[in-house]
Amino acid sequence: MSLRHLIPYYDEIEDRELAADSSTTTTTPCRFWTRRHECTRGRYLFNEKQRLRERHIDFNVQELARTACGVVKKPRNELVAIEKLAEGGFNRMLQVRSSDEEILVRLPFRLEAPLPCSMASEAATVSFLWQGGLPVPKILGVSVTAVNPVGIEYILLEKLPERPLGEHWFSLDNRIHREGHETDRRSREEAYLHRAASFGKPLLRERPSKR
Repeated sequence: MSLRHLIPYYDEIEDRELAADSSTTTTTPCRFWTRRHECTRGRYLFNEKQRLRERHIDFNVQELARTACGVVKKPRNELVAIEKLAEGGFNRMLQVRSSDEEILVRLPFRLEAPLPCSMASEAATVSFLWQGGLPVPKILGVSVTAVNPVGIEYILLEKLPERPLGEHWFSLDNRIHREGHETDRRSREEAYLHRAASFGKPLLRERPSKR
């Protein structure tokens, strides 16, 4: 149970290093913000220190920036910002913005177990649905092990266009509501008709590390 609040401020040391590393030729100021390593979604009424430790994640922000830029084939000097977009019970989402593109990074908390299998299954499931033409993000890159330059398991995803429906659902009229429900029904129907070769949990073809 938490009391929700959001406190934006800067990871100053990392941000200075990132800005110095990426702004050699760019005219756009770089912003890399909001306590990426720590949980800032709210306060916990019980065992707060333990809950926050569970949601603290260590990773190399500079290597994450290099990896994200490499995936979209952008030079580092076009990197504009690395922002914390959201965090839930089991993962944190960062948004990496270049001059003309945005991608999302999903970083898991250590509450998931075993992480290699859960990350491999999630990436495979989303890829399976995307290949079937369903409106899900395209997987741009994945590491199911923390043995990588970033130092943590991650999934890189494209950011879908438009605003999330939940942000303006209650301001829409009933006709739009009905159309939204019908679109959701068709998407679910397509998902059920998109047959797999067998039953069970999908995994990436490459076997994840045991770490």
